[in-house]
Amino acid sequence: MKRDHVVFGGIAGVLGGILVPLFAGLPAKLLGLTDRLFYDFAMALILYNPQKEIIDYMVGILAHVTNSAILGVILSGVIYFTSAKYQLFKGFGMGITVWLVFTVMGTLFRMPLFTNIPPNAALVTYFTSALWGVTSAYILAVLNARFSEEKEGLKGIKVKNLIKIGATSNPALKPTSRKRQYPKKLKRFS
Repeated sequence: MKRDHVVFGGIAGVLGGILVPLFAGLPAKLLGLTDRLFYDFAMALILYNPQKEIIDYMVGILAHVTNSAILGVILSGVIYFTSAKYQLFKGFGMGITVWLVFTVMGTLFRMPLFTNIPPNAALVTYFTSALWGVTSAYILAVLNARFSEEKEGLKGIKVKNLIKIGATSNPALKPTSRKRQYPKKLKRFS
């Protein structure tokens, strides 16, 4: 199966956008560490002044998942056009960049949830955004490793090798040890 970077990036972004709020964001909100998460911000971006009804939450979650898919495609493009090295660091950088850009844009445009953000809410959204980037980059690496070569098909590929910094399963990105072959000298016929 040939790799499709757009589809794999979208899948990685959506899975990261679901897993991180589920296992990091919601527990932080339930523990009282924050009063808002990124789906709340997504709800404010779409509805501007949400009424906190069930349909508003559904719109917020839908907007958050869609946004995560788009950002996953961008992350996949960044990794594809640079290199497969340091994927987790690139994911971390993408996550904190997303946090900074969305927070600044919301503040500049005076969106309801973005004004007067308490420090604890800013920190929780920072860490969950960075965790989204790392999670999405890892899922993207697993998808690329799993479906990278047509010859191997669906055979198992060792995922633990992806944790090594700069590891890649793409043979085109691996350095080769072949010596450069020069043309042999022709014998002169005299």
